[in-house]
Amino acid sequence: MNEQWNPARHHFALARLIALAMRRRPRVETVRVIYSVDRHQSAIENHGVAAWFALSVACFIAAALPLVTPVALLVALPLTLVAIQLPIYVTGIPFNNPRVNAKFLMLCGAAAAAYFATQPEWVRFVAWSFLGVIALNAIAFVVVRLCER
Repeated sequence: MNEQWNPARHHFALARLIALAMRRRPRVETVRVIYSVDRHQSAIENHGVAAWFALSVACFIAAALPLVTPVALLVALPLTLVAIQLPIYVTGIPFNNPRVNAKFLMLCGAAAAAYFATQPEWVRFVAWSFLGVIALNAIAFVVVRLCER
């Protein structure tokens, strides 16, 4: 079986649903390779989600800065790198628990997106897309659970 499309190798439900849809029937062939199954093996998924989250946070920070939008976006990029780490330091969540860290950071991002979704500025589109991706992931979670039964 093509291990790239193994749903167990993906962390987020949306990626697992895509992998489940792309998976084909296994061909009978002799392969003398054993793959370990780890949810964090999909580099495209991990880097894509990290870039999406960082760019969304950069837009939220830029909208909060009292600067012209292009300048605010440039200033917000380095501030984003610090801002993503701040909730972990402030709350004292241990770094050795990535599941709790990821859930807490997504919760902070969702709270910021919920706030900026009500604003009449350009950032509301970023906020609604952030909330939309979270909603799609929740729907994909339910569909994957139903398909696994």
